[in-house]
Amino acid sequence: TVSIDGKEAYEYVYTSNQNGVEREHKAVWFEKGGQAYVIMYSAPLDQFEDNLKVFDYILSEIQIT
Repeated sequence: TVSIDGKEAYEYVYTSNQNGVEREHKAVWFEKGGQAYVIMYSAPLDQFEDNLKVFDYILSEIQIT
């Protein structure tokens, strides 16, 4: 589990292969008002780490209202 704006969230990191292109994904799931939400980042395997810090920054700064 991780935290988004002080709320418990679940983080999943996984890979996929579609049309011969391998991608890595990071999905963060959370609940608000009885609804489930997901924030997701995806990139080809060789580019995933390059922008992951931007995604993590967004997660650290997001405010759920």
